[in-house]
Amino acid sequence: MSTSSTATQPVDLVIVIDTSLSMSDEAEALSQALNAAVEEAKSACPSDLRVKFLGIEGTFDNSDFNETVRQYLTGIGVDGGTLKGRILDSVERAGAQEDVARAVEDVSRYYDWRPGAERNLFVLGDESMEGGDMVLNPERIQACTSAIATAVQNKVKVHTYLGTPYASDPYPTPADEEAMIKEYRRLALRTGGEDYIYTRGVADFTQVLKQTICASRVPQEQSIADKQKEADKLEGIESGGNICDHAAEIIKAVNTLAGVLDKLVDICGPGGGKGGCRCHEHEKEDAGKGEC
Repeated sequence: MSTSSTATQPVDLVIVIDTSLSMSDEAEALSQALNAAVEEAKSACPSDLRVKFLGIEGTFDNSDFNETVRQYLTGIGVDGGTLKGRILDSVERAGAQEDVARAVEDVSRYYDWRPGAERNLFVLGDESMEGGDMVLNPERIQACTSAIATAVQNKVKVHTYLGTPYASDPYPTPADEEAMIKEYRRLALRTGGEDYIYTRGVADFTQVLKQTICASRVPQEQSIADKQKEADKLEGIESGGNICDHAAEIIKAVNTLAGVLDKLVDICGPGGGKGGCRCHEHEKEDAGKGEC
């Protein structure tokens, strides 16, 4: 499905969903909410909007997710052998349908983004972003890190939604849930996107989509800068980050201070200034002595 609104700022928004059975309610709710969200966004934050719905190695009936990432990309001429996404049924327990991080990389690299458009990807899942499952491991964390790098390289903001896990397969521990939430938020913040966490129910997708559409207009570089402190805090990075990242500001401040000190020496040093020391003119006994 493709939708456009009339305004000058071109915005491309690709909505990609994990197509395991537990995400069917989100798929239907998103499809039903789109038109209302676009209408609200037209007045709140108008743009030349193009929207595409894609499923990860699967589709959902009664929704606009009627085409897969693989089908769409190969349909526009992408060699299927270059895609990172894994083929349906090649991973146990519907894992290929839950490869959110791989979908981020494939869409970021190969989608037919319009020239000059702000590039946005909204991904939805309810388990880890690499093969599903509820518990993170180094491989799954690295998959998220790789997705961030690819999205940033291709100037794509990634908005994330972590939904309610399947009722018969809850998160093993509260710590596991918090770790999963962190990964979905990390992907969004580090690419300049919005994050939505609904592990206890389905969101009001009209408002979620409206907020996402409005945020989609902001250039990625600006969004990343705006969210850097929040992202650093999430990852436990000391406030201010690497000192080398602020070298220019530090050098400028030091040079400014050096200039101020030079002027003080000229004014307050021995014999400095007309009439001697100007630092303590209120102290009449020192006036004209050339000392401070």
